[in-house]
Amino acid sequence: GLEFSEAANNGFQALLADAAKCGLRKLTRECYTDRSSPLYGSRPLLFLHDEVITEMPRDRAHAAANRQAAIMVSEGSKYVPKVGLYAQPALMRYICKDAEAKHDSDGQLIPWDE
Repeated sequence: GLEFSEAANNGFQALLADAAKCGLRKLTRECYTDRSSPLYGSRPLLFLHDEVITEMPRDRAHAAANRQAAIMVSEGSKYVPKVGLYAQPALMRYICKDAEAKHDSDGQLIPWDE
């Protein structure tokens, strides 16, 4: 009883939604339970389609943001192993869709709005 576009979207969008939710679960576990993770003490705030906005301590934001990106790629790859996934982390002091990765002279991520 589905129209063509509804049926076609389910095999694509539903699969990517499952992949993103799997990543969010692992990310959340590390934030709250894995003291060895750079994400420990961070808090996922928003989950928007395939994007997770996470509050993280500034002193380990570079490591935490890169760990978050690695989690999303590794967990997502379980669902779409033949698709080359990537995630580029960006830091921001306030939520803005225009945020992009910005690095200091040492190659460490810094908030894009600084």
